[in-house]
Amino acid sequence: MENVKSINYLFKDNFGTSKMYQLEVKTCKETKMKVLGSDKKLREDILSRQIVSEKVNLMLNFINSCTEKYVNNKILDGFEFKILVEYNDSTSNLVYGKNKFPTNFSKFKDILGEI
Repeated sequence: MENVKSINYLFKDNFGTSKMYQLEVKTCKETKMKVLGSDKKLREDILSRQIVSEKVNLMLNFINSCTEKYVNNKILDGFEFKILVEYNDSTSNLVYGKNKFPTNFSKFKDILGEI
């Protein structure tokens, strides 16, 4: 987790409703979490790094096990998601899906919900 700058998760459903989560690692002691809901209200929390560290490592394990894209072109109007991990060395890892999820995607959402 030391080299992670941020983890961003965006989900849009077929009704145009979206939700964005952003975990920003600010200092060695705290992590900032921003949640922008469909109501366009921003909620910001400062979280203890100790509490978040284990969950972020679980999310990174999930993200690193994914392939880059999950797309089902047979559905025209559905959902879309993006998970972007940005690292302190300016590299990044993107997982994208349109109408298709990676295996165990619900596990990722459960971990995010626990933070």
